[in-house]
Amino acid sequence: MPENIFQLIAPDILNLHRQTAYSLLALPSADNGSAQIHHAAYVHLAGYYYVWLPENSRSANPEMQTGIFLIETDNAPQRLSWIIQIRCLKTKDSLYQRAQAALRHKLSYTRQQWRNMRPTRLLELTPLQGRFSQGIEQDIALSPADLAKALYPTNRQPILEPAG
Repeated sequence: MPENIFQLIAPDILNLHRQTAYSLLALPSADNGSAQIHHAAYVHLAGYYYVWLPENSRSANPEMQTGIFLIETDNAPQRLSWIIQIRCLKTKDSLYQRAQAALRHKLSYTRQQWRNMRPTRLLELTPLQGRFSQGIEQDIALSPADLAKALYPTNRQPILEPAG
């Protein structure tokens, strides 16, 4: 992506991650191949998104499948959409505890609330190809490198996860 275009949209991408109204995850269904759509709280850590798959999901085993991840706000016509590769994290995976703690913090759950609602699967979403849309006049292709550059500017240190 040309640097001048990137400089124009990078603050919007960062704000979108800080002020997400909702995010949706589309996965193939286990029963008939149609898509299952899930509202998904997420965190972004080191280039990956992490989301919980609800217990009542009829989605196929998401291990190494592709899906679509959508992030939007209510107050601005901005949308970030990704074709993603999905990996189911095992509880023994070192990232599992880190992602779980970040999600619990983002959702402001106490440890007991978290234990009471623990879903069955924690998914790691690897962005493959993305689009940033602003209204109907702007639609720009994004790479995972563009996302990392927007979320981790100049010093390349992770930005605190967005509230909300």
